[in-house]
Amino acid sequence: MFSGWDPSARVSQIAGSDPVDPAIRDTRRAQKSARRRAWALPVIAIAAVLVGLGAGWLLFSRDMSVVAMTAAQQDAWAQLEASGDYDAGSIHLVGHKYGADIWMATRGEVHLECLVLTRADAEPTTGCRSDQQDDEDAQLQVNSTYQDDGTEYAMWASIAEDIAGNQVAIVQRMDMSQGWDWHSMYSDVELEIVDILEAAGFRGDTLNIVGYDGETPVWVGAQGQICVMIVQDGSVAQQCGDIATDSDQPLVLTVGDTAYSVSLSSNRGFSLTIERGVGETGTGR
Repeated sequence: MFSGWDPSARVSQIAGSDPVDPAIRDTRRAQKSARRRAWALPVIAIAAVLVGLGAGWLLFSRDMSVVAMTAAQQDAWAQLEASGDYDAGSIHLVGHKYGADIWMATRGEVHLECLVLTRADAEPTTGCRSDQQDDEDAQLQVNSTYQDDGTEYAMWASIAEDIAGNQVAIVQRMDMSQGWDWHSMYSDVELEIVDILEAAGFRGDTLNIVGYDGETPVWVGAQGQICVMIVQDGSVAQQCGDIATDSDQPLVLTVGDTAYSVSLSSNRGFSLTIERGVGETGTGR
């Protein structure tokens, strides 16, 4: 096809070529190895970033699924990261409700767990607690107020554990313009008991249920002193006295052979202990 071209001559030339100098071969291998390492370095760097981010996600991933982010939420996440207020890589989205995004993060060397509320029209609000805190009642929570269509709302978000120990986010809000009606705390049966207690001289808006004996609520109220009460067959049994915060001397109401002991804690408020087989009606301290 081409004048003067002899394929056999080319084959003969290749077959008869001198072997590659070992120094040249070693140089070529070193160059190939360097190119492979040059490609590996960016891959290792990317993997390191992902591992760092993964460590942040794991801080709060226990039984809480990762929530996919919208473009707006990605912008909010970027602003939280850029603020420098939280550990890099620890911020992640818990959920979205009532127009607010709820985030979790860690802060500083003191091992603070933080819950953050963000809204497009407001500055972020943050609540933190130590992840080494032993007090189970110090719940991780945050609150905020905002306006929507001229109505002012108060919002609360908290992290709690369900019966299986799984972390769950709880978000609530209240319309501040409607005020608060304490009657809404009680069932119809309990409101009938409130009527009896009010007739006995207690103010309904100062009453609290501290626990139940079966289906019978145990109440705490004020009548000059703190009082523990139960209502049976329309009659009020009560024991009043002084009760000190964090004291080992509870206020005790004894009805029949049952003692209702109420203590007051600075962390938990009122708490109730019921003990059977302890004396006669009317005793107490």
